[in-house]
Amino acid sequence: MLLLAVTTSSCTIWLGSDEQAMQWHVALPTDAAAAIVSAALSADLYAEPIAAASGAPITPSEHGYRIEWTGDARGNWLPIASHRLVLRAGRRDARIEQIELGKQLVGFRSRTTQRVLVEVVTAGNGCTLRLWASASEFERLAPAMQRTLLLACSLDGSGPGLAEANLAAWRLTRLLAAANGTSDPDRHDNLMRRAARQPTAPGWLFHDLAQMAASNSQFAEAANYVSRGMLIETDSLARARLARLAHDFAKRTVEPPDLRARALDLIRSGDVETAEKLLHSARRADLRPAIDYRLLGRLHRRRGDEMAAFAAELLAREYDADSRPGNRNVGIAMDRGITEQMRQISSRPGVRASTRLRGSDRVLATLPR
Repeated sequence: MLLLAVTTSSCTIWLGSDEQAMQWHVALPTDAAAAIVSAALSADLYAEPIAAASGAPITPSEHGYRIEWTGDARGNWLPIASHRLVLRAGRRDARIEQIELGKQLVGFRSRTTQRVLVEVVTAGNGCTLRLWASASEFERLAPAMQRTLLLACSLDGSGPGLAEANLAAWRLTRLLAAANGTSDPDRHDNLMRRAARQPTAPGWLFHDLAQMAASNSQFAEAANYVSRGMLIETDSLARARLARLAHDFAKRTVEPPDLRARALDLIRSGDVETAEKLLHSARRADLRPAIDYRLLGRLHRRRGDEMAAFAAELLAREYDADSRPGNRNVGIAMDRGITEQMRQISSRPGVRASTRLRGSDRVLATLPR
């Protein structure tokens, strides 16, 4: 998203102080920009008159919104507003609620000594925002507004103010939309995990992450995601469904040797892809993954991918330095029964013959020069 800023100043009297102004154009919906900026500057001015208020104070105008605060001689601030805007996160688009106030917010009225004004108007493919304030307030509010708009326009930015509810809901929606719009599975998973770190992440997001982890046989991680979803889910029925899932994933969480045994069963049946996922889970759960890399190398060789097999066997040799006879994994790492089963599988009729490196297995530990 393009963000432009133009600074202007004048000698106009602004209730006793020189007025300063700045203008931005951002590719954001007008109502979303108004909600985000109003909430952010209200927090910077400590201008919220109601402790439990929901939504950012605004006044609709002909082409957008007017956001105004008044200050008294003691440095206190109150907004002038007829409505509030609330941003709700969604899977693809944010939902924006405009709530009309039963009693308008009128600021300090006759006790006003200074003002801050922001106008948000629709322009082109986004909106234009203009900030007016006295010199003293402008100096601190302009950088705050600049930072807020940069955070709203970015998927990667971080910093103060990102936890504000409206901005957090907007960032969450954009992360989810980006995840839904990508065909790259790794990028999709990364964006989903980043969305889960947002302060307003909903319970269903953790359910989706748990299903993603379970599809890769990472049942312990899936159970953790479901547990986090239960903590923030407000609907009792949804929470009960998450509790059943957590119980199911916990039962399916097994130790690395069991995962290896299941992987061998799948290899015998020809399901090599699922076997690789189980071996991946075993590596994550075991501090000495040499046996898993050794098996993975054999799987790659069975597929005819010699370079991948070579890399896996090198990793097995590297990790095997910590898996010498005498440790707790020796029974698995030195199990000739597993080796013999893999040899039998590889020698079955119809299995693609693979090129073997000459010499002993020790040659695999040295990279070619």
